[in-house]
Amino acid sequence: MKIRQVIVAPNPPADGIRVAMIEPNGMPIELIEFKRVAGLMG
Repeated sequence: MKIRQVIVAPNPPADGIRVAMIEPNGMPIELIEFKRVAGLMG
């Protein structure tokens, strides 16, 4: 996958979550990463 443009740079909207948006081949894609936070996800 060739990334032509980063629409939204990686950023943490909440504890344990990181999001970004890229545009490979003219199609916007949202990337979401979840990290376990003690006490929230077991």
